[in-house]
Amino acid sequence: MKTPIETVRTTITVASAVYGAALFAVGVKLGDGAKQLVAYLPMVLGFVAVAFDKWIWRWRFVLPWVGKPLVRGAWLVTLRPNAKSQIPPGGNRGPIDGAMVIEQSFFSLHLTQYTDQSTSQSCAASIRRVGDSDGQSLLTSVMRTVQTWSIGRAAPSTTAPVSYKS
Repeated sequence: MKTPIETVRTTITVASAVYGAALFAVGVKLGDGAKQLVAYLPMVLGFVAVAFDKWIWRWRFVLPWVGKPLVRGAWLVTLRPNAKSQIPPGGNRGPIDGAMVIEQSFFSLHLTQYTDQSTSQSCAASIRRVGDSDGQSLLTSVMRTVQTWSIGRAAPSTTAPVSYKS
């Protein structure tokens, strides 16, 4: 199943290609130079929007201008549940070692977190400044699926807000 951003990218790419092909097929003759450029501008902008979302925004000379940190990749993490965490008696109160995979484009952010007891997938995620802090935090709401063997040691599958700070 495609994510919403993949559907948007596909739609923009197909619409841009169909528009360009239609102009070519009907033999639009607007003259040279600026008129021709204006005719094909929607097609070019569609492709540029998709390219920007996937690649261009993270180029070294563009990244400082967009104001977003580049956090995509695979990360080793250590989880430290807070006192309010809903952990059953005898459950693991941490620290819990795991891994996190972050998929990031300009318009989307998705996290998958793995521990030996559960897998968590983000339902929504964003990077933003929290309160008066100088840095930014990665905020997400996750859907956790507990491994069958650890059901008595970890809370059942839940959706919960999570905050990660560097």
